[in-house]
Amino acid sequence: MKPQINTPEAVAGLQNFVDGLKNSPPDVRAYGYDELRDSLLKGNVAMVVQWTDVPKKGADPAASNVVGKLGVGRVPGTLVGGQVIHRGAMPVGRVVAVAADSKNKDAAYWVAKHIAYDRGLEDVSTSLTGLDPYRTSQLDHPEAYTMFADQSAAQTYLSGLKVALADGFPEILIPGAAQYNDILDLPVNKALAGEETPQVALDAVAVEWNKITDNLGRDKQIELWLSALAGYRAVGLLK
Repeated sequence: MKPQINTPEAVAGLQNFVDGLKNSPPDVRAYGYDELRDSLLKGNVAMVVQWTDVPKKGADPAASNVVGKLGVGRVPGTLVGGQVIHRGAMPVGRVVAVAADSKNKDAAYWVAKHIAYDRGLEDVSTSLTGLDPYRTSQLDHPEAYTMFADQSAAQTYLSGLKVALADGFPEILIPGAAQYNDILDLPVNKALAGEETPQVALDAVAVEWNKITDNLGRDKQIELWLSALAGYRAVGLLK
């Protein structure tokens, strides 16, 4: 729990973010999901980092000016020690579970199985739900993604997703996560607005992060963070 948010590597990362704004629409800092999606589908930008449902919408002539022109790939990486490192945001998980004290465990299991498995492919293979493929089996059925011109185009989409999903990197999920993220937001935006340098902005974050950790209990936070890291490694998110 010693913040590394203001190390030279982190500062260089934020500087890269700042420098990238010169190649972006002038109002990009105010974009949400809809604006970012539309900027791509209208052909106003060449590339976006977006949810994986956007290419499905991009195959719809009624909503897209770039039908048949979209590619899907990894989030651009950074050269570190001669190797390009890719990190794609993994900010959400949709989970169905059966309570230990459920009076109908078997029935609950079959409902969960129906939602996640039987209906899963149907839910993610349409552009109407906004849902993203999340199971290996959903990446193995290009024939289900009928919004694309043919199965070859659908397979290109799914192959790109499969590569990108392997770069998934989890957000902080321990107690205090919302506080850590909230504190990060304002200084980063000050740097993006040119009001502060990346170093000054991230130095301020490090100070506030230490305050949060101390308020929550440093020893307890360290214990929780080490437990989270063990979980990430167990499922292959970290080495």
